[in-house]
Amino acid sequence: MTEKKSQSGNALVYVLVAIALFAALSFTLTRSTDTDEAAYLSDDEAELYASEMVSFTAQAKNAVDQMMFSNSDIDELDFILPSDAAFDTGSNIHKVFHPAGGGLNFKAVNSKRVIDATGGVYVVKKDVEWTRTTGTDVILSFYRLKPEICTKLAAKIDNTQHSYVGSSLTAVFTDQADGDTLDSTFCPTCEDKFIAVIENPANSSCTFYMVLADR
Repeated sequence: MTEKKSQSGNALVYVLVAIALFAALSFTLTRSTDTDEAAYLSDDEAELYASEMVSFTAQAKNAVDQMMFSNSDIDELDFILPSDAAFDTGSNIHKVFHPAGGGLNFKAVNSKRVIDATGGVYVVKKDVEWTRTTGTDVILSFYRLKPEICTKLAAKIDNTQHSYVGSSLTAVFTDQADGDTLDSTFCPTCEDKFIAVIENPANSSCTFYMVLADR
């Protein structure tokens, strides 16, 4: 009787272990499937995202133009985000995303559009070589976009993904403190373009930029 109980107990342990292993395997497979689905970007999604970004840049350009036409100087343009704690602090008239300023509706870029966590929307004030003066201009960019979106964007702009040399895309489009400029030395085929797609073959991504304000 004792031996039978022991065998029965061992069998129960084996069953419980098997159930636990199956549950762990199922969880791993589910996590893997969820990750694959999050990483996958369909052709329709790429087209939608590209269209949304082109539309947003046009809206941003219009908002900035209206602000500069009415009461804001290029140096006064403030791109503080609604999520910032100081968004409602002080005067709001020069804030592009504030209802009392430019009234532009900010929409964050979701993870499906970019290749990693450093990708997103950036605004820097730097000199653009082909504007009227050597003063700082305002550049809006979507940084480290997925290749599927890059292709769609290029088709909507000039059917070209431009190549850059010298300075990194990071230095030019995301680092406000960096002194690098957007010029023909950095991107030879970008000269005279106020909107363009610049590819980064090193990580199969691109940066989509627009010069929002120039001087």
